[in-house]
Amino acid sequence: MCGIAGWIDWNRSEPNGDSLRAMTRRLRHRGPDGEGYYEKEGAHLGHRRLSIIDLQTGAQPLCNEDESVWIVFNGEIFNFQELRENLLERGHQFKTQGDTEVIVHLYEEYGDRCVDHLRGQFAFALWDVNDRRLLLARDRLGQKPLYYYHRGDQLFFASELKSLMCHPAVPRDIDLGALNAYLTYHYVPDPISIVQGVCKLPPAHVMSVDASGAQLERYWSPDYASKETIDEREAIERLDALLEESVRLRMISDVPLGAFLSGGVDSSLVVAYMSRLSDRPIKTFTIGFDESSYDERRYARQVAERFGTEHHEFVVRSDAIESLDEILGYFDEPFADSSALPVYYLSQLTRQEVTVALNGDGADESFAGYRRYKGMMGFRHYRRLPSWLRAGALATAKICAATPIGQLQAVRRVRDWDALATATDGEIYQRCMATPNDQRRMLLSEELRFCDANENFLDIIAKEATRCPSSSLLDRVLFADQMTYLPGDLLVKADRMTMSHSLEARSPFLDHHVVDFAARLPERIKFRRGRQKHLLRRLLRRDFPRSFVDRRKQGFGVPLDKWFRDDLNEMMRESIEDSTLVEAGYLDRQAMRDVLAQHERGEANRQATLWGLLVLERWHREVISS
Repeated sequence: MCGIAGWIDWNRSEPNGDSLRAMTRRLRHRGPDGEGYYEKEGAHLGHRRLSIIDLQTGAQPLCNEDESVWIVFNGEIFNFQELRENLLERGHQFKTQGDTEVIVHLYEEYGDRCVDHLRGQFAFALWDVNDRRLLLARDRLGQKPLYYYHRGDQLFFASELKSLMCHPAVPRDIDLGALNAYLTYHYVPDPISIVQGVCKLPPAHVMSVDASGAQLERYWSPDYASKETIDEREAIERLDALLEESVRLRMISDVPLGAFLSGGVDSSLVVAYMSRLSDRPIKTFTIGFDESSYDERRYARQVAERFGTEHHEFVVRSDAIESLDEILGYFDEPFADSSALPVYYLSQLTRQEVTVALNGDGADESFAGYRRYKGMMGFRHYRRLPSWLRAGALATAKICAATPIGQLQAVRRVRDWDALATATDGEIYQRCMATPNDQRRMLLSEELRFCDANENFLDIIAKEATRCPSSSLLDRVLFADQMTYLPGDLLVKADRMTMSHSLEARSPFLDHHVVDFAARLPERIKFRRGRQKHLLRRLLRRDFPRSFVDRRKQGFGVPLDKWFRDDLNEMMRESIEDSTLVEAGYLDRQAMRDVLAQHERGEANRQATLWGLLVLERWHREVISS
């Protein structure tokens, strides 16, 4: 992995080495092994390198034979060896042994469609000298980030927002629509950013820019339109072959590699394939917590023992919050997925031993791993019941509301479901994933409540669900997650926390061949009898008993509920009373006090809202107020 930064000025401005070096060196944690620059006739390209493949000759910026095409690249192309052989047969000449030069020659052959041939995780900026044309590209699922700011005859780009903001031409104002989106989702979804005018290139997109303007094009979507005519046995055989190939490709490295191991289905499968493909013990890394209900180390140990790995563990305690500002400093935008904390420490532990780590990211979103999918399928069946039966169930639930029975999950669910009876599938799934508008508005200052900016943008999950070409409810919610939650939350967390320690993460389940195969599978095979990740569990049962494979998914949560009553309570109070966001006119202090009081009294678990507010305040102090 690496970091890229730079800008193009179609007015052919003079070199500005100070700004380019400031932008590039802000990415040192992404690439501690070297830096390089290209500045000529208005093109300014900077690169920081983390050496993984071709340790001797892979320096960037890199060009073709006649220096008419230049590139700065972040990521890995896992099929580069096959591509290189094909290009050599076509007469192309190579001066390096790595994957970056392959893209340059693919561009010479196929132009912007070069991305169709790439199998990997990437973001790159390619400068065509003769056409004075810039091509920006991002991988299919959004594993690698790319920010840009376009004004007039200049376009600025960087792997991280803070790098982009090192250039004095880039603005510093908060985008109110992005602020509202953050309060809704606890991350800022593509393509906007928290800074007004700055955008993120969406996953699976290329953007070509020249003096006449910019063109943005999507080049890939998961293949939900086609469906396989297949039985379960064949599905398992084909998935097994695809995953083995995906893991094998991601084990290509000139530096030591290992694997994150939670003990769950996804990471355990990855370790199983790695162990079969390696002639030496795999190094595995696990994180745990003092609180037993959040700790899965015992399951990770079982996997490590089964495959004879070199196993390493680390325990996250509540005093980990002392490093909160340092950890949050690696996020460009406010980002409130609290599981970033253990991933940060897991990456720190892992980097002490290896430079590359494989993980299980992406399996849930392709193979239906979240419990909310089961809830959505249950609601589908509820809505099909006769109206008289639903009315009877609701009446019973209302009668029981004031009794202990009324607190049972099934009874509460009937009341919730009845309120959503006329909503679309997308709107219902939106409710599962987002903070309700009334709760979000309550947090805004009085002035902003009356000019609620960009509210139409806040239903992005519902819109993505309707964009899926499949009629299957399960397919639509999986697609919505792949387009929003996966690139906006999970992959941001993985990228920033691993890169904070110059560690490269690789995700076999995010190979687009695996994703497309999963998308083409019928619902009856993917979610058999309401069983989450049915096919992956069948694969794992080759090595483990049902009791291990079929246990309930735990996730990678952090005990925030307890922390906000104890260790984080004082920090949260200080954050509210001295809030720079209140002083700047964005948030309402009393509303934040009320949320904290509700949590302290046990009236409602408001840990997610509190964490989002704490993160937002710390980000604003460091990036904007300072």
